[in-house]
Amino acid sequence: MFFIIRLMDVDWPRPEWRWVFIGGLIATLLSLLVLGAWLAFRDQILPPPAEVETVEVSPGAEGAATAEEGAEEDPLDIPLVIEIFVVVIAIIVMSTGVIVGQWENLRRFPELDVAVVMGTLILPSLTPFAIDFFGGDPMAYDRQAVLFTAAFLVPTAIASVAIGVLWGLIPPRRAESLGSYLDEAAEEGPHPIERARPEPWGGWVPIGLVYWGIFIFFFTTMFTNFNGLFTGVIGSLGYWLDQHGVERGGQPWYYYIMIQLPLYEFLPAILASSAGITGLALMVKKAFTGEREDRSRINLNAPVVFPVLGFIGYWAVMNLIAYSWAGEKMPWLTTHLTLPLILLGGWMVGRTIDRIDWSRLFSGTGWIVLLLIPAVAVVLLRAVGPACLLWEANPLCNTVITENYQTTLFVDRTVEGLSATFGWIAAVLIFAGLLAAIIRLARGIRLATVARLVGLWAVVWLAFLTMRQAWLANYVNYDEATEYLVYAHSSGAVKDVLDQIEEISLKTTDGMGLRVAYDDRVSWPMLWYFRDFPNAVYFGNQPSRGLIGDAPVIVAGASNWASVEQIVGDRYYEFEYIRMWWPVEHYKVYQDTPLSESLPQLALIVTDPDLQRGLWDIFYYRDYGAYETAVADYRTIPPDLSLSEWPVSDRMRLYIRKDVFAQVWDYGVAASEIAEAVDPYATNVRELEPTLAFGVGELNRPHGVDIGPDGLIYVADTENHRIVVYERDGTLVRTIGAQGGAPAQGVLNEPWDVAVASDGSVLVADTWNYRVVRFSAEGEFLDQWGVAGPGQVTDPFALWGPRGIAVDDQDRVYVSDTGNKRIQVYSLGGRFIRQIGSGGFGEGQLDEPADVEIGPDGLVYVADTWNQRITVFNQDGTHERTWSVSAWFGDSSERPYLDVDDVGRVYVTDPDGYRVIVFTTEGEYIYSFGDFDVLNLAGAVVVDQGGGIYVVDTALGALKRFQP
Repeated sequence: MFFIIRLMDVDWPRPEWRWVFIGGLIATLLSLLVLGAWLAFRDQILPPPAEVETVEVSPGAEGAATAEEGAEEDPLDIPLVIEIFVVVIAIIVMSTGVIVGQWENLRRFPELDVAVVMGTLILPSLTPFAIDFFGGDPMAYDRQAVLFTAAFLVPTAIASVAIGVLWGLIPPRRAESLGSYLDEAAEEGPHPIERARPEPWGGWVPIGLVYWGIFIFFFTTMFTNFNGLFTGVIGSLGYWLDQHGVERGGQPWYYYIMIQLPLYEFLPAILASSAGITGLALMVKKAFTGEREDRSRINLNAPVVFPVLGFIGYWAVMNLIAYSWAGEKMPWLTTHLTLPLILLGGWMVGRTIDRIDWSRLFSGTGWIVLLLIPAVAVVLLRAVGPACLLWEANPLCNTVITENYQTTLFVDRTVEGLSATFGWIAAVLIFAGLLAAIIRLARGIRLATVARLVGLWAVVWLAFLTMRQAWLANYVNYDEATEYLVYAHSSGAVKDVLDQIEEISLKTTDGMGLRVAYDDRVSWPMLWYFRDFPNAVYFGNQPSRGLIGDAPVIVAGASNWASVEQIVGDRYYEFEYIRMWWPVEHYKVYQDTPLSESLPQLALIVTDPDLQRGLWDIFYYRDYGAYETAVADYRTIPPDLSLSEWPVSDRMRLYIRKDVFAQVWDYGVAASEIAEAVDPYATNVRELEPTLAFGVGELNRPHGVDIGPDGLIYVADTENHRIVVYERDGTLVRTIGAQGGAPAQGVLNEPWDVAVASDGSVLVADTWNYRVVRFSAEGEFLDQWGVAGPGQVTDPFALWGPRGIAVDDQDRVYVSDTGNKRIQVYSLGGRFIRQIGSGGFGEGQLDEPADVEIGPDGLVYVADTWNQRITVFNQDGTHERTWSVSAWFGDSSERPYLDVDDVGRVYVTDPDGYRVIVFTTEGEYIYSFGDFDVLNLAGAVVVDQGGGIYVVDTALGALKRFQP
């Protein structure tokens, strides 16, 4: 702008091009005005888009490629394109006029040097504007997006360097630049100018090297992360553009003017406003007193008089406009608005100090006036205090004049009343005496000097108030949402919770080995704080018994409370805290309110004394009590603004297991209050010894077992990747399958279970080939189905580590799709029939279903591992019943198995408990058997028609038969 102003007042070697420049300038300004108006009001001008009728289309139907009839792409904004084209053409015309008309003098404009250097250095960082305009995403880093970005970045970077180097080729001819304020005259004197040689490597190049050297050093984290160079150049502005549309925080345009500057930066704002008024007054004075210099032509050989105050004022105003318009408005961005205000304020204070005749002030008694001014201010407030009773809505009476000054006079004859009356009389007399003293002492001192001294004292008071606000924000209220200097702020309770967890860990594990489970809602900031807890478990937004297990401590956000509490039952104590909170944002009510409604509401600040006191308490004390009372008159539901019930907050709960709680004696819980953990299966324990054991040396960590219609026993020999077939006496008959990976036929990869159909065909849960493989009774490959599909619950053939398999009397195959948390039902030939269950811990839902069996009643029994229960379904998939299993607490990779005998007893293995638990089909406990000496690790179980119980001992690599 300064360059354009100077161009209007210099001689043009080619005068005809001056008019080209002026025409281009006018066209640029007009086209930018039209462009801005279109961007601001195009939503009101353009008709709303027509609604598109959505039509359901079946996947196999003709024309299924589209799901919307008549859907069209968003139309191109033709007026916007035309306006941008006109702006570009106007800028080209204006630039051409300058370059051609002032070619000999270009290097005699030092401000143009600064503009070229700054412009070329930041030009590559402006690339996201072009990427965003042409439909790209500056924040996308996939290969296609990077290529799209590079198509803009590389030419821009080349142009930046080329312009900078070429600029150095133009011989520099300029005088020394001198800064000047409005009320300062430029230095005069001869300034000989000599034409220098071109400086292609001595001008822009060293500046560019310094700039990009610093940029690369820091954005690559000292050359350790070269991706940071790309994210620094593109991501900085790209992130801002992305957040501009998001409008994080949803703050109104007046956020800085109404909240941030008045609360924290009131001193720079007041001083800068004073500087602006003073600057405008000086400009008007020059215009009307004839002090304005003749600017018809500027001598380029003279020193440059740069309008520093005008530049800083322009900077401050444009900052305020830009940041108020930007979509993302955050408290920490206030620093950008404050910097130019501080410079303006400093100029104003310095000018005021310079205009005081200090030598005259201290030569006599006038200096005493400087000391008396604050005393006069205090007694004046006391003297006018009683007048507040006549005008309760006076803003001064509800802010700086304290309530103990606002007393009735000459009425109350009590000690308090008389004290107030005589106190007021004393204040009036002291004020009169001080005023008389100032008048006497100030003889010979101009009234303007006294006014400036009063102004300086006001600055001192505001400076003290600013320091007080800064101290409160940084060292007193730093963890509380009463401060508007923070947003989405972690509360102090986060550290309190962490301290409790550390204490529990140190007292129960002698270190940081405590198992802590936490969810997605508290992952920020707990993910960082739990970095020292190697056993911390993250369960996201899907809490499950498998992930939570018996963790001594659980931390969860509000959205997961119901789910967590359904899992933990009454085994935990719970404590609720505020995790994160936001400042109260009642000011947002004016954002979408018409001006006709907003003005009466804003007028309450002037007319309602209670509201004035409430706002002052927020400003001065960060106390919301009086404000809460005041706004209750205007709200149907009065707000509760106490910190414990802060309305704009996100809460979390800390769950501590009761037995662990009792160990930490500092919490003061009596032992009688903690229910002793009781094993519900400790009664009716049968001391059974195996009557037969075989397979040792032949089996390697076997798991599944089944008895075929031919009476043979089929064992899933997991880590030998095969099925082993035995006679009832343990004689080896044959092996089926060999190690191999999908999609090869007839090979297996760690099969976990086996089932035999009525025709003798053998079906295998080929766990880590993610499929089902079918063999003949002799071991010949017949069929296979299923593909690897972790999390692909919409694909009926996508399996994720299937571990259990069963066949009913209709030869329907039931597969426990363990990782996808469901049971898949197929025909014997692999045709999909139905799905039973889905992920979750609600009724009829499954979490890590390990085994599935069909009972004599035709019902489907599932070992629902992480939900720690047996879930029973009808064959059509409807939920029948559920009962809990007080087992399966361990974190091992082993899983439970089950079987149902002909008389309706359900046999369930407890792998890490070294036992088998027997229930009725209704879930009533009957008995259990097994211990570490009998079962090293219980795998699958199957019961023959004679009641013999075959249990796989996975750790020993054997099959053991028990007779109850």
